[in-house]
Amino acid sequence: MRLVHPQPHALRSRSAKIAHMKKADILKQRELHRGDPRELVLNFAVNFSAPARLMHSLLPPRKGKEELLQAAMRAYVIGIAACTETFFRDLYFHLLKRNPGMLHRALNERNRKEPASRLPKYTAHGVSPEEFAAHQASFQNAEAINQNISIFFPSPFFDTLSQFDPICDIPSARRSGPARIKLPVSWQSDLGRVFSLRHEFAHDANAKTQISRDEMRRIETTALLICQMTALLPGIEPKVIVSERNLPAILLIADLISEDWEIADDELAAS
Repeated sequence: MRLVHPQPHALRSRSAKIAHMKKADILKQRELHRGDPRELVLNFAVNFSAPARLMHSLLPPRKGKEELLQAAMRAYVIGIAACTETFFRDLYFHLLKRNPGMLHRALNERNRKEPASRLPKYTAHGVSPEEFAAHQASFQNAEAINQNISIFFPSPFFDTLSQFDPICDIPSARRSGPARIKLPVSWQSDLGRVFSLRHEFAHDANAKTQISRDEMRRIETTALLICQMTALLPGIEPKVIVSERNLPAILLIADLISEDWEIADDELAAS
C-alpha cells in the first residue's frame, strides 16, 4: 500500500470549502435568530434593556468602587454598540427584502467583505441573497451606517434623520400628552463615540480612557433614540411600539429599566 500526499492546492481548496460552509451556517443561524425583521424595534428594545438594566443597577456606585463603575461602563458601551450595529444590519436586511431591486446595488457598493460573485456559493448552502448582502456590509461605525442605509433614501441617511421630528408619546415623560421629538445637535458625534469607544475597549484592555456619567447618559440616550426614530422614517415602517393614543411610543432609558411594564401583542402597530 502506498500513501499519497494530497497536493498543496488540493488542501487549500478543501480548507476554503470548509471555511465557506462554516460561514454559510453562521449566516443561516443569524437569520434564524433575527426572527421577524418587521419587529426589529421591539427586538432592539429587548436587546438594549438587558445591559441597560444591569448598568443602572450599579448606579450610584458605592464609595471607593469607581474602578468597578468604569469596568461596568466599558461593558455597557460594548453592549450599546452591539445593539446598534445589530439594529442597522437587521434594518438593511428588512429593506432589501422590501426592495429587491436594490440588491444588485447593495452587493456592488464599495468596501464589501466579499465580491458579489460569491453569492451563488452561499445561496447553494441555503443563505438568502439579502442575508449575504447584509453580511457583506459593515455597520461597525457611524460612517458605514450612513453609507449603507443611504442607498434607500434620495438624500444621505444622516441628513434625513437630522431633519426628522415625529410626534410621539414618551411613556416615562413627566408631562402628559404627545411630544415632537428631535435628535440633539451632537447625535452624530455621540454615535461615532459609541463605536470608537467600543473598538478601544474591546481591543485594548490597557486603555485608560475614562467615561464620565454625563457622557454615559448622553450616548446611551442618543443611541436609543437614533434607532427608534429611524424606524419611523417614511419608507421604513416596520411594526413599531404604540401608545394608548395610537401614537408611536419612544422609549427612554427610564422605560427600559422599569420593572412594572410589559409589551402586549396589540401594542405593536402593523407595517
